[in-house]
Amino acid sequence: MCKISVIVPIYNVDKYLQRCIESIINQSFSKFELILVNDGALDSCSIICDDFLESDMRIITINKKNGGLSDARNYGIEWVLKNSESEWITFIDSDDWIHSRYLEKLYQTVNQFDCQISVCGYQKTDGSICEPSEGINSAVLVNSEDFFCNHHINAVIAWGKLYKKEIFKYLKYPVGKLHEDEFTTYKIIFQFDRIAFVDLPLYFYFQNKNSIIRSKWNPGRIALLEAIEESCFFFKSNKLIKAYRYS
Repeated sequence: MCKISVIVPIYNVDKYLQRCIESIINQSFSKFELILVNDGALDSCSIICDDFLESDMRIITINKKNGGLSDARNYGIEWVLKNSESEWITFIDSDDWIHSRYLEKLYQTVNQFDCQISVCGYQKTDGSICEPSEGINSAVLVNSEDFFCNHHINAVIAWGKLYKKEIFKYLKYPVGKLHEDEFTTYKIIFQFDRIAFVDLPLYFYFQNKNSIIRSKWNPGRIALLEAIEESCFFFKSNKLIKAYRYS
């Protein structure tokens, strides 16, 4: 039975897509489905997706008109909610990749602590293969507010996490905005008092100079200020004093 839906939004990353997909299909935990959401890519991404589709029955490909990262994630979420028997969702960006035990560790940890979300560490990389030590695994249960303040970057990004699927029945990513994670992830974190944290860098965050966030400034970046303003209002309204002061 499929336990986890892995959602990968894809747009013009044919140089990196194979690396990403191979890291997923070679997981030690095999009870997953891989949802490849082709967001109108203009390069050879669709060909790469089709090649993998033929070789692995766990892969589902969705082709759509370009609508941006949030729209692609939302498309994947809607497909999973309507069609899948899975219990969990995780997001992986198509130019990144994951450790072979990423799904295994996150799934073990949510079950160990009976949580709705588990999080792992991440490692920035220029593309070189780097493996974390397996000897320092320290899965811990942390308070959501402490996690937000002590691991802030990890608390606002969408990837590197395993979410209970039901979380996304009423929560979606804002279409047409940059910094979509900053509008959304903290709302998930603060739905729960406890977060399961695997203190291992199991997610490899590729420093792609051509990515939207690392490209030259454009007016869309102003959305970050809007996201910060929204989050501050959220923290103040919910009397999350430490998080409000940190923001």
